[in-house]
Amino acid sequence: MPRLAKPLSALQIEKAKPRDKPYTLADGNGLYLQVAVSGQKAWMVRYKLPERSAHTEALIGYYPAMSLAESRSKAIQARRDAKQGVASVGVRKAQREALAAADAEQVAEVQAQAQKQWASFRAVSSRWLADKRPSWATEPIARLA
Repeated sequence: MPRLAKPLSALQIEKAKPRDKPYTLADGNGLYLQVAVSGQKAWMVRYKLPERSAHTEALIGYYPAMSLAESRSKAIQARRDAKQGVASVGVRKAQREALAAADAEQVAEVQAQAQKQWASFRAVSSRWLADKRPSWATEPIARLA
């Protein structure tokens, strides 16, 4: 008989830290949180379609964009759809949305890093020098005696 998973708490999810290898935290009913080496946390659901003998896993969202309660409701919907023999449209849509959100988050991170470098003292001083240098005299000015 399979071992029953103890439901996750919000504190357990927050405290989940990256390790050398990806790992999972089970919530029960096929829902689990997958923690990647990079620290990204993804909600996964495992379900079985009637015409297949193997289980199927699907990404339903990323934490913290999707809360524990939302992931539980999406997992229930995915399993309900699987019993009817349909790969959940909601799961596929959530996968696309999650990938788009991850891409947008990555782009925002790159832009923030570029903004940080652009605003650094070295970059600002280099731009200032490049702007002011053409107006400087090439030869020293003779002092008035």
